[in-house]
Amino acid sequence: MLSIVHGAETQFRHESAFRERERAVLAAIRERKAYLAEHRAPARAPRQVAPWPRPIGVASCFEAACAVA
Repeated sequence: MLSIVHGAETQFRHESAFRERERAVLAAIRERKAYLAEHRAPARAPRQVAPWPRPIGVASCFEAACAVA
């Protein structure tokens, strides 16, 4: 009878330790996802298509500077 109780206690300790490790791993995964969501680089704005090609080095297209056509 004593060996049955001892076996049950040992199994309980083993399973509870396994659950603790599993919870710790899941918590670490959650923390990493939260950290990456906060510190992820901001998304770049999509490129705007100009109605005509700009000369190299011109950052923005103003009507007066780019009116070629």
